[in-house]
Amino acid sequence: MDLVIVPDLLYDGTGNGANHGYAVALNNGSIVEVAPKNLLLGHVPATTRIITYEGCTLLPGLIDAHVHLGWGLPEQSGWARVSGTPEGRFAWSLAGAQAALSVGVTTQRDCGAPDFGILRLRDVIKAGLVVGPTILASGPCITTTGGHGDFIGVTADSAPDIRKRVRELCRAGVDFIKVMASGGDIDPRSNRRHPQYSLEEMCALVGDAHRLSLPVVAHCNPTAAIRQAVTAGVDTIAHCNWLGEKDGTIDYNADVADQLLASGTFIDLNVGPTIAPYAVGDGKKQQWPTDFGPANRWELHKNLRERGAKILLTSDAFGPDTAGFPSLLARMVTELGLDVAEVVHRATEVPAHAIGRGHEVGVIAEGYTADLALFDGNLEDNPSVFDKARHVWSAGRLVSSRGRLHLSSRTRTSDDIHV
Repeated sequence: MDLVIVPDLLYDGTGNGANHGYAVALNNGSIVEVAPKNLLLGHVPATTRIITYEGCTLLPGLIDAHVHLGWGLPEQSGWARVSGTPEGRFAWSLAGAQAALSVGVTTQRDCGAPDFGILRLRDVIKAGLVVGPTILASGPCITTTGGHGDFIGVTADSAPDIRKRVRELCRAGVDFIKVMASGGDIDPRSNRRHPQYSLEEMCALVGDAHRLSLPVVAHCNPTAAIRQAVTAGVDTIAHCNWLGEKDGTIDYNADVADQLLASGTFIDLNVGPTIAPYAVGDGKKQQWPTDFGPANRWELHKNLRERGAKILLTSDAFGPDTAGFPSLLARMVTELGLDVAEVVHRATEVPAHAIGRGHEVGVIAEGYTADLALFDGNLEDNPSVFDKARHVWSAGRLVSSRGRLHLSSRTRTSDDIHV
């Protein structure tokens, strides 16, 4: 054992309630034991560092499985100055990734960027040249000519074109394929209430991606696009808005929901729009029918949640704003009344499986990578503790303390830092 961490409170990421009085032993970047502290401390070698954090809560490192590190919005400070060059976008991406790591996000899945700079960032972090979270990246998304996000994507308008784009992205070294299966609200002419591809085209994309061992994340606003995506076999449906064809309508289809559940497809719900009342839909004022039941997207998914659907919580944030993910999780508790254990579960273990790393990260258990986040305060009683990251470990290395990154390449432990 290199280090034993003794918090007051521990959530292991599995959805179980808080564990009081537990300790976690680390060795060579992995978790080697999780047990009541009285039992674990009874057989700790004399050379092992033991650090007690009174009044603190320990979680698995948070996993934000929908971000856009290399992209920004016009209103974001600094984006206009850096957006015009690959070097500027790389710096923007690095700043965002490091800001997220400093608040407890140890893994990010980047779901679309203007170029392949995110792949370079992923690689330099993995090589240890800079400190940052583990990144999985799609590079540019696949979309139609004039379609949603075509300014950060590669275009394909037929099944042969789609297969070629998938193969080109595979050759570039992407971790997964992101496809804009429907239009989106930032491109009004792309029509967010209709699919952008036919079922045949979606099947061509998924078939070739899976042949190349690349998972597929599909941006889906309308029910028609969700139906096609599930039928084609995509791995994750992002947004999953269930929009009807007519403006101002929701078309939650029970048959499609059953198909989605049976397929095991992951559902990626961005916290901000999921919490927002349906009266304000994705940035547009909507006139919902007076008899429409669910108040928001979270309530709309109640039946699927109760039946065990694989729903993960994400930010869909841009650049440095990805550091707001813990604050969004706190809102799930304060505004929707969710149990803290469920929120942690949907931001750790569930996305770990969605990104294909469920056997490595996402829970605090023996044999898992020691990606951990320690927060000041009792998260069980106070959800604002999500915003109080004290220490962050990545593969057992202490990489951040109280928002300050540790840039040294040598292994650090908590007693190197006077806090």
